[in-house]
Amino acid sequence: MQDNRVEIDMKTLKANKELLKELFTTLHSRIEQVHQENQCLNNIHIPFRLDDFYIRDVTPQEERLFAMRQNLIDMAMLVIATYSDCEEYFADQWFASRKKLLEDPAYFQEFAKYLPSEDVAYYKIVLYQNTIYYYSKYQQSDYYQSLINQGNKNSENNRENANSQGKAYVYSNPYGQLFKQEEPTIEKAGFIKILVLPGIMITTAILFALLLMLKYS
Repeated sequence: MQDNRVEIDMKTLKANKELLKELFTTLHSRIEQVHQENQCLNNIHIPFRLDDFYIRDVTPQEERLFAMRQNLIDMAMLVIATYSDCEEYFADQWFASRKKLLEDPAYFQEFAKYLPSEDVAYYKIVLYQNTIYYYSKYQQSDYYQSLINQGNKNSENNRENANSQGKAYVYSNPYGQLFKQEEPTIEKAGFIKILVLPGIMITTAILFALLLMLKYS
């Protein structure tokens, strides 16, 4: 029997922003699916655990709508904490930071710069408008599509900077930090590759297994 209490290593996943966003997209879809079945989730925690997605029945309509909105707010908290690398702070100060985020949009702006730029508007809606709005609907909006298209154009224009950006990424991860203070030699570059590539491959395999579990659970 699978142990759903296992914590997901978000810090490892953050090495690949595309995989991290894919995980959050899948989690949003799972929340929407549960809500469509007239159920809600237990509270979402930091660190994130698979058992956060155990479901519970909420019968009175007014109470159910409130619980649905709380699910989306808690998901926003998880996303903000992960992208801003503040998991420990949010875990220790969950209720205080949640209250501050909901009451002070300026506080949210301190974290918004760490979110994917195309997602900032969605989390503003979830946190500051008394409505239930799913990420899948936001992705279908003209506003979101225009941001994605603009991002794709910028990526094409910046392609010539890819090599220098890739080097900066290698030095930003824990393995690259080993050589941050000195110029890499061919031998050291090879050693970094030996360390980093298997880690990324393992992380990717774990994430895809997790996504499949969430999609079909």
